Amino acid sequence: MKKILFLTVISASLGLTSPQAFAEHDDDTNVCVVQVAKVLHDAPHVKKEVEKLKAKFEADQKTIQTKQDALEKAVKDLKKNEVVMTAADKEKAEKSIADQRQQVIHDATEFQQKLSTEQKTIMDAVFKELNTVVQSVAKTKKCDVILDSQFVLYAVPSKDVTPDVQKGFDKK
Repeated sequence: MKKILFLTVISASLGLTSPQAFAEHDDDTNVCVVQVAKVLHDAPHVKKEVEKLKAKFEADQKTIQTKQDALEKAVKDLKKNEVVMTAADKEKAEKSIADQRQQVIHDATEFQQKLSTEQKTIMDAVFKELNTVVQSVAKTKKCDVILDSQFVLYAVPSKDVTPDVQKGFDKK
């Protein structure tokens, strides 16, 4: 689904920048570009959200890492001691390792799902704010279309509204 949306955006962007597309529009069409990645990367409130997200999930990440380290140690210990272990002890250790592995996989999967959900919530809000700023800049600069510069092969520097978008986005 994401790939289809991504390809649609790229196709639309490239279609809008093709000579045929511009030939079909009147000469008054004002197409501008913005460096979305730069705006997001440089925005103080986005950085703050990223730091809050890291802090929120840091303890869970450390717990999972500790469990993974313990699992690796158990595997090493088994390999080192399996020659001198009884069959019952070896079987018990292998079962313990299998249980630990399942727990680590479960915890990591759960962690990733929680993190992804939280990231999506944050990014939805950020992109909603960004869209509002881009629309405002479009009206101010009289842009008919604003494209992400990442999907544009060439644009005259005077059509880059990144500084205006950045200024408006930083005020949010």
